[in-house]
Amino acid sequence: MIIKAIIVVCYITLHTFTVNPGNQSEIFIDLFLEPKKVSSGKFKGFDVYDLSDLMVYQGTGKKRRELYIIRRDTDESLLFFQDTIADTRIYHLKFFKSDEPRLPTVMMLDVEGYISVGQHIFLIGDKEATYCGFISYAADDYNFSSLGLHARIESVDDRIILSFDTENIIDYSMDTLIDGSDLKFEIVRHDVIRLQ
Repeated sequence: MIIKAIIVVCYITLHTFTVNPGNQSEIFIDLFLEPKKVSSGKFKGFDVYDLSDLMVYQGTGKKRRELYIIRRDTDESLLFFQDTIADTRIYHLKFFKSDEPRLPTVMMLDVEGYISVGQHIFLIGDKEATYCGFISYAADDYNFSSLGLHARIESVDDRIILSFDTENIIDYSMDTLIDGSDLKFEIVRHDVIRLQ
């Protein structure tokens, strides 16, 4: 009788888990891509980042505000982006990818003068690349550095959530200091939504 009860409890537990498995979570990792300088052709003077099927061209010098995402096999342009937030000196790219192939790559473009003034956020999939938006925050680490250096990106139940592993973050839109554990965003197609 006890064995039958244990079997029934195990069956119910297994059935409940398969019907409602809870949060399905995937962690994104930093790809640590190094750019190469383009020395000839249409993108001469640009830096290029190789994403296998896609190439990301980031302008330098007078074209530093321009960014292109091109399909490698057809040269089809998936996205052209030009920063209009601020005329800054430096733009740093960071790429985050999950092991789950159906999830897009998240690209963060840090806008930096003497300090970071925020991040442009992009989603890059197999068939499209989209600009999601700009977040005007930086790490308050005495250097006001890029939040891309502190980003944690995770897919939870098909939602892409951006959080940070730094204690103090400056919110430029409110000119206030906030606790990094209180700041989360959802990255969706054409938008970055603050959750906390």
